[in-house]
Amino acid sequence: MLLEFGPFTIDTLERRLFHGVSHVPLASKPFDVLLYLAGNSGRVVEKNAILQTIWKGVSVTEANLTQTIYMLRNTLKHHDAHPYIVSAPGRGYQLAAEVRMYHQGNDGASSKTDAHLFRHRRATRTGFLVPNGLRSYTSRSLRMAIRHLGDTIQQKPGSAAAYVDFANAHCLLINAGDTASQQAFPAIQDAVLRALEIDLQNVSAYAPLGFLRCHLDRDWAQAEKDFQRCMDGGPNDLLAYHWYAELLTSLRRFDHSLQLLRRAERLWPHSGLIQTDIAQVLFYAREYRDCEPQLLKAVRLRTSLPFANVLLGCTYRLKNRPREAIRLLEQVVLQKNSATALAALAGTYAAVGDQRRASRILHSLQAFESSRYISPYTIAFAAVGMGKSDLALHFLEQAEREKDYWMLWLRLAAFDPLRREPRFRRLLQNARLS
Repeated sequence: MLLEFGPFTIDTLERRLFHGVSHVPLASKPFDVLLYLAGNSGRVVEKNAILQTIWKGVSVTEANLTQTIYMLRNTLKHHDAHPYIVSAPGRGYQLAAEVRMYHQGNDGASSKTDAHLFRHRRATRTGFLVPNGLRSYTSRSLRMAIRHLGDTIQQKPGSAAAYVDFANAHCLLINAGDTASQQAFPAIQDAVLRALEIDLQNVSAYAPLGFLRCHLDRDWAQAEKDFQRCMDGGPNDLLAYHWYAELLTSLRRFDHSLQLLRRAERLWPHSGLIQTDIAQVLFYAREYRDCEPQLLKAVRLRTSLPFANVLLGCTYRLKNRPREAIRLLEQVVLQKNSATALAALAGTYAAVGDQRRASRILHSLQAFESSRYISPYTIAFAAVGMGKSDLALHFLEQAEREKDYWMLWLRLAAFDPLRREPRFRRLLQNARLS
C-alpha cells in the first residue's frame, strides 16, 4: 500500500519514505510512528496508544516518544517546512495532512511500479523540457507501470482511474523520448475514451485528452478547454498545469503561461517540474538572464529534474559561455546518456570549433535509430547546431510526418538559422505555429 501526504509517499510494503521521487532515509521507530499517525489521519492519537503500539512489550518512558517525534519532525522539515506533526498538549500527536491511500498488487515489482506511477502523477513526472522529457522517472519504470496498469484494467475493466493512469503513463513515455508519438497516440486515445465512457465526470481524463488535442489534432483551442476543465474540476492535477503551460509557451503567450505556473508553484512549492517549467518559459522567451537563476534554483531542489541541467547548459551556450556548457552537458551525458544532452553537446562542441567530437555525436544519434527510438527532432537539434541545415530540415520534416511531440518547440532560438528557408516556413505552417 502507498500512503501519500503533501509531497511525501510512504511505501508500506518496502517500508520506505519518499519526498517526490527521492528516498528519505528514516530510522525504524520514527518510520513506525509516522506510519501509525498516517493510518490514523484526521484525529489526535493518544501518547499511550503510540507507546503501546510502537514499543509493544518493551518498557519505555514518554521521553522515548518525545525523542522519536523530534527526529521525525526534523527529517520531514528538512524536505518541507510545513509542520506535518502537530502536538495536542497533554494528549498526543496528529499528522496534519490529508492522507491518500493507493492499493498495490501482491508482487514485489508492482510495489515499485505503483510508487513510480503515483509519485509521478503528483510530480515528481517528472520535468521539463524541450526536446526530451528528462525527468526523474525512467522509461523502464513507465513501461513497468503500463504493464501493471494493463493487468489492472483486465482485472477491473470498470475502473476509469486505471484508464486515466494508463493514458498518462503513455504520455509520459513520449515525454521521456522513448517511444514515437504515433505509436503511443492510439493507446492514449483508447484509454481516455474508455475512462470517459465509464465516468463522464472524471475530470482527470481531460489532462491526457488535452495532450491528444494538442499533439495529435493540434487543436489549440480545444486543448485549452480540456486542460482548463481538468484544473477546474481537480485543481491538484499537476500534469494538466504542466502540459497547459507548455502549450501556452509554444504559442508565445508567456505571461499567461507564467501566471499559470505561479499558481501551480503555490500548490507544489518544492516541485522540480514546476520550477523547470518556469525556466522553460523564460528560455523560450529568450530571457536568458532571468532563466539562469531560475534554473539554478530548480537544480538545487531535491526533486530537481535532469532536464534542468540540459536547459542550463543550453543557456550557458546562448550566453556565450560554451566551456561551462560543455562541462555541464558532459556530466549529464555521463550520468544519464541522454539523447537531448548529446544533441545539445554536439552543437556546443561545434560552437567552439571541435567539429570532430560534434560529428561523432551526430553519427551516434543517427546510429541509435536502429537500436532504440530517437526523436528525429532531437537529431535535427544536433544538426542545426552544427550548421547542417539540410540535414536538420530532413529530420524536422520526418518529425512532422510522424506528428513528433517535440514539434511544439519548433520556434526555439536554436532553429533561427533556418527561419528564411521555405521548407522551414512550411513546417511552421503545418505545425500550426506560423
